[in-house]
Amino acid sequence: MSNQDRLAPRIFANTFPKSGTGLLEQLLWGLPYEKTIRRVIESEEKLEERGIAPGEIVFRHTVHTEEHYALDTRNERLLTYLKENQVKTFFLYRDLRDVCVSNVFYITDIAGPAHPLYTYFTEHLHTFEQRLTAVITGVEGIDLGMPDHFRRFAGWLEEPDVCTLAYEDLVGPDRRMHVERMVRYLWESIAHFGRDQEAVALSMLGSVEPGKPQTTFRVGKAGRWRNYFTEEHIRLFKAEAGDLLIRLGYELSNDWN
Repeated sequence: MSNQDRLAPRIFANTFPKSGTGLLEQLLWGLPYEKTIRRVIESEEKLEERGIAPGEIVFRHTVHTEEHYALDTRNERLLTYLKENQVKTFFLYRDLRDVCVSNVFYITDIAGPAHPLYTYFTEHLHTFEQRLTAVITGVEGIDLGMPDHFRRFAGWLEEPDVCTLAYEDLVGPDRRMHVERMVRYLWESIAHFGRDQEAVALSMLGSVEPGKPQTTFRVGKAGRWRNYFTEEHIRLFKAEAGDLLIRLGYELSNDWN
């Protein structure tokens, strides 16, 4: 790594599961300097202990709460590390209705027995509709519902030094505008590489290739939940997470279907 690349930013790419991690990885790979990507399983290491090297992009699904998950807490050790080391942090989220649908497919088709819900799915639930209900509401003693999982991450939305991103913005017609926002967020730490902001944004956009090997970004569509939610799923989701959809800006009220 050259002296110039030693000045490359430390990047923490934090994503809520099934929210487009593969897409964010491809975008960040388009940054104009030598870099490495490290994917970390939350239980295997603490980021504040292992650290992030210059030029390294670390991908994780990291909650905002302390380890005991109380929603009124924040992970002070991690947040202090990120601030003291000037780590550039992204937090990517997605319409939780699409996350729920994606998770059903992920559990049954990809994760298999490694996921806590897989055995319950295969032994007790025999239709997609039943499994989607379980993902929304959770299964007592086995796994939380998807909305309750997200509440552990939601504090990242309020952190002033974090660049928050919605998946839908990165695949929609205005995606260039949002990628340019990512570039502005990073600019102080990448301007010395000699590319202007527009060129960096175009490089990032040009690195996106749905279906590319080693990533899970395949479809690039939003709103697929409408193809799977029944009236009962809509009722359950409003009860479990109507407040989150409003907070995230996907709905203005609970009057949606």
